Amino acid sequence: ARGMQRARPRDAIGYTLEGDVLMAQQRPAEAMTPYREALRRDGGAAAVIGLHRAALAAKRPADAEQALADWQKRHPQDVVVPAYLADADLRRGDHGAAAKRYRAILERQPQNVVVLNNYAWALDR
Repeated sequence: ARGMQRARPRDAIGYTLEGDVLMAQQRPAEAMTPYREALRRDGGAAAVIGLHRAALAAKRPADAEQALADWQKRHPQDVVVPAYLADADLRRGDHGAAAKRYRAILERQPQNVVVLNNYAWALDR
Protein backbone atom coordinates (compact mmCIF):
# COMPACT_ATOMS: atom_id res chain seq x y z
CA ALA A 1 0.00 0.00 0.00
CA ARG A 2 2.77 2.42 0.84
CA GLY A 3 4.54 1.53 -2.39
CA MET A 4 1.38 2.52 -4.25
CA GLN A 5 1.28 5.78 -2.30
CA ARG A 6 4.83 6.56 -3.44
CA ALA A 7 4.20 5.44 -7.03
CA ARG A 8 0.88 7.28 -7.36
CA PRO A 9 1.02 10.08 -4.76
CA ARG A 10 -2.10 11.87 -6.00
CA ASP A 11 -4.32 8.79 -6.00
CA ALA A 12 -6.45 7.55 -3.14
CA ILE A 13 -6.02 3.82 -3.79
CA GLY A 14 -2.80 3.40 -1.78
CA TYR A 15 -4.43 4.99 1.25
CA THR A 16 -7.57 2.92 0.94
CA LEU A 17 -5.43 -0.21 0.73
CA GLU A 18 -3.43 0.85 3.78
CA GLY A 19 -6.67 1.27 5.72
CA ASP A 20 -7.82 -2.16 4.54
CA VAL A 21 -4.54 -3.73 5.70
CA LEU A 22 -4.81 -2.08 9.11
CA MET A 23 -8.40 -3.29 9.44
CA ALA A 24 -7.28 -6.83 8.58
CA GLN A 25 -4.69 -6.47 11.35
CA GLN A 26 -7.44 -5.49 13.81
CA ARG A 27 -6.12 -1.91 14.11
CA PRO A 28 -9.24 0.14 13.35
CA ALA A 29 -8.24 3.36 15.13
CA GLU A 30 -5.05 3.48 13.05
CA ALA A 31 -6.98 2.64 9.87
CA MET A 32 -9.05 5.79 10.20
CA THR A 33 -6.09 8.01 9.22
CA PRO A 34 -5.38 6.49 5.80
CA TYR A 35 -9.10 6.24 5.04
CA ARG A 36 -9.45 9.95 5.80
CA GLU A 37 -6.50 10.66 3.53
CA ALA A 38 -8.12 8.57 0.79
CA LEU A 39 -11.29 10.64 1.15
CA ARG A 40 -9.26 13.83 0.94
CA ARG A 41 -7.92 12.52 -2.37
CA ASP A 42 -11.43 11.72 -3.62
CA GLY A 43 -11.25 8.03 -2.75
CA GLY A 44 -14.90 7.43 -3.42
CA ALA A 45 -17.45 5.37 -1.58
CA ALA A 46 -14.93 2.64 -0.71
CA ALA A 47 -12.96 5.10 1.40
CA VAL A 48 -15.96 6.44 3.31
CA ILE A 49 -17.29 2.93 3.91
CA GLY A 50 -13.86 1.90 5.16
CA LEU A 51 -13.74 4.93 7.45
CA HIS A 52 -17.23 4.15 8.74
CA ARG A 53 -16.31 0.53 9.52
CA ALA A 54 -13.04 1.55 11.14
CA ALA A 55 -14.69 4.20 13.31
CA LEU A 56 -17.37 1.77 14.46
CA ALA A 57 -14.75 -0.89 15.26
CA ALA A 58 -12.72 1.74 17.14
CA LYS A 59 -15.85 2.52 19.18
CA ARG A 60 -16.17 6.00 17.72
CA PRO A 61 -19.75 5.98 16.43
CA ALA A 62 -20.00 9.77 16.22
CA ASP A 63 -17.03 9.84 13.83
CA ALA A 64 -18.60 7.02 11.82
CA GLU A 65 -21.91 8.82 11.44
CA GLN A 66 -20.24 12.15 10.68
CA ALA A 67 -18.20 10.60 7.87
CA LEU A 68 -21.35 9.21 6.25
CA ALA A 69 -23.30 12.44 6.74
CA ASP A 70 -20.51 14.49 5.14
CA TRP A 71 -20.29 12.05 2.22
CA GLN A 72 -24.02 12.01 1.57
CA LYS A 73 -24.17 15.80 1.72
CA ARG A 74 -21.41 16.10 -0.91
CA HIS A 75 -22.67 13.16 -3.04
CA PRO A 76 -26.48 13.21 -2.93
CA GLN A 77 -26.82 11.01 -6.04
CA ASP A 78 -24.55 8.24 -4.73
CA VAL A 79 -26.24 4.87 -4.31
CA VAL A 80 -23.26 2.83 -3.03
CA VAL A 81 -23.30 4.22 0.52
CA PRO A 82 -27.10 4.00 0.87
CA ALA A 83 -26.93 0.37 -0.33
CA TYR A 84 -24.18 -0.31 2.23
CA LEU A 85 -26.41 1.16 4.95
CA ALA A 86 -29.45 -0.79 3.77
CA ASP A 87 -27.42 -4.00 3.81
CA ALA A 88 -26.31 -3.16 7.35
CA ASP A 89 -29.97 -2.64 8.31
CA LEU A 90 -30.74 -6.12 6.98
CA ARG A 91 -27.89 -7.68 8.97
CA ARG A 92 -29.28 -6.02 12.12
CA GLY A 93 -32.75 -7.31 11.35
CA ASP A 94 -34.21 -3.83 10.80
CA HIS A 95 -36.16 -4.79 7.68
CA GLY A 96 -38.32 -1.66 7.68
CA ALA A 97 -35.32 0.66 7.61
CA ALA A 98 -33.66 -1.47 4.93
CA ALA A 99 -36.79 -1.39 2.76
CA LYS A 100 -36.99 2.39 3.06
CA ARG A 101 -33.36 2.80 1.98
CA TYR A 102 -33.73 0.33 -0.90
CA ARG A 103 -36.87 2.11 -2.10
CA ALA A 104 -34.96 5.42 -2.20
CA ILE A 105 -32.20 3.80 -4.25
CA LEU A 106 -34.75 2.35 -6.66
CA GLU A 107 -36.10 5.84 -7.33
CA ARG A 108 -32.70 6.59 -8.89
CA GLN A 109 -31.93 3.15 -10.30
CA PRO A 110 -35.19 1.31 -10.95
CA GLN A 111 -33.49 -1.48 -12.91
CA ASN A 112 -30.90 -2.35 -10.23
CA VAL A 113 -31.64 -6.06 -9.83
CA VAL A 114 -29.57 -6.50 -6.66
CA VAL A 115 -31.44 -3.68 -4.95
CA LEU A 116 -34.77 -4.96 -6.29
CA ASN A 117 -34.01 -8.40 -4.85
CA ASN A 118 -32.94 -7.05 -1.47
CA TYR A 119 -35.93 -4.71 -1.34
CA ALA A 120 -38.30 -7.60 -2.01
CA TRP A 121 -36.58 -9.68 0.63
CA ALA A 122 -36.80 -6.87 3.21
CA LEU A 123 -40.50 -6.38 2.43
CA ASP A 124 -41.12 -10.11 2.78
CA ARG A 125 -39.62 -10.09 6.26
